[in-house]
Amino acid sequence: MKINRFFGLVVFLMSMNCLAGQNVQISLNSSSLTTDDMLVVTVEVTNFSGRIRQPAFPNIEGFNRVGPSTSQRFVNGRSSIGFSFNYSPTQAGTFTVPKINYELNNKRYTFGPKKVTVKKGTGRPKQQRSRDPFADMFRDPFEDFFRDPFGGDDRQESLEFQETNADYFMSFDLNKKEAFLGEQIMGEVRLYINERDARKVAVDGMAIVEMQQRIKNSGFWQEVYDFKTIPMSRATINGKRYLVYTLYRTFLFPLKTGTIEFEDLYLDAKKLYVASNASLKQRVFGQDTKFQPIRIRAPRRELKVKPLPPTDLPNATNVGEFAQQFDLNAKQLNTGEVLELELKLQGNGNMAMVSDPVIQIPKSFKSDPAETRLETKVTELGASGQKEYYYTFIPTRNGRYDLGPVKFYYFNPEREVYDSLVVNSIPIKVTGEDLENIKLKQSKKDDFYQTAFSEAGTNLEQDRTPAWWMVVAPVLLLIGVTVFVTVRNRKQETSPEEPVSYNPLDD
Repeated sequence: MKINRFFGLVVFLMSMNCLAGQNVQISLNSSSLTTDDMLVVTVEVTNFSGRIRQPAFPNIEGFNRVGPSTSQRFVNGRSSIGFSFNYSPTQAGTFTVPKINYELNNKRYTFGPKKVTVKKGTGRPKQQRSRDPFADMFRDPFEDFFRDPFGGDDRQESLEFQETNADYFMSFDLNKKEAFLGEQIMGEVRLYINERDARKVAVDGMAIVEMQQRIKNSGFWQEVYDFKTIPMSRATINGKRYLVYTLYRTFLFPLKTGTIEFEDLYLDAKKLYVASNASLKQRVFGQDTKFQPIRIRAPRRELKVKPLPPTDLPNATNVGEFAQQFDLNAKQLNTGEVLELELKLQGNGNMAMVSDPVIQIPKSFKSDPAETRLETKVTELGASGQKEYYYTFIPTRNGRYDLGPVKFYYFNPEREVYDSLVVNSIPIKVTGEDLENIKLKQSKKDDFYQTAFSEAGTNLEQDRTPAWWMVVAPVLLLIGVTVFVTVRNRKQETSPEEPVSYNPLDD
């Protein structure tokens, strides 16, 4: 038992010594070169422990990327690995190598930015050494055991990859199992990975987008919250500790009643596979692992959507919680002036489909349809917004008027009752003369009769037939008969009565 503890202590001290002695150097082969030369950026790691990763080499303006190379050497019993990237100059000038960061065992190493001067060369590229100077040291120390004794090439062993055991699952969660038509529901897709298996599962960003498209359902109006970075939290389930990644958050507004099912919920991901027969060199540089595609499915979910209770209230299809305010440009004005009324509705419902307020417009007010402006936002807590209505009126008669009450009806799903926002009274005083009277005074004649006579005269002038005698002749005849009868009657009244004589010879 004491011997085991001793060896354990020795191993621990050796590992601590390795961590303390690790070093990373980032360098350039030269800061002054010609267009015939090659710029080499090198990241050299000395006295490392554990698995190291390939550095990310940047693009450099004025250079073409040629390719990477890797080397390994041993100095005083310590291993050193160098990662290099070659760049070919495209033109002469002064250029900047961007800042390079490299992280190893939670420690960050930084280089640059660095200026590089390139002069024009002869046009004949210098011969580059094709042989890696550290090639003899960069080989598996046990590979001689597998070398062909007859001098042939090294035998290439095919790697046998095996799936690693990993504890993970995905869920699609709704904050409610039942909802009313138009009510806001939050849905989230979460990926759970056991803390011990965090490096065994990888997810691509495009796979998350494709999963989001599959969640979209024609039975909903949907507002998606755009994560800048994928949030991560921790949870303990059945005594196991999990890393929880929220891959997707959406806010749904049901557009139809009944049971809506969420099916085909899966995420295309990758899982770690490890080769059981990899060489030491392959294990050092991570060549003994690879990721294979997998499909992670979430359990089926469904939502029951209930219809709104029956009501006689007008435009009462809005669902959520709302507030209302109004603004008026004037409470007193003259006839013919413009009256502006602005109504603002704020709420956490589906503002894009909100119904209009109910407003009473006096008959003596000229008006146009209201102009609207919509502003919406989606936060971690939900979708909300503001809808503004702009009304313009022109009063044509003086007097006292009231634009109220202005009513907005909605259904509150939390209390399951209809509610309203009411502006009871908006008094308006209109002064000045009626617009109709002003128009008549300006014209100084009856527009109706003037227009009628004008049109009649135009029609008679355009007609070449003597149709006007059909109107004038009866009038003249009537006047003549009237005059004749009147004259005869007057003559009879003024003439004396003559005596009657009898002559017997007439018999």
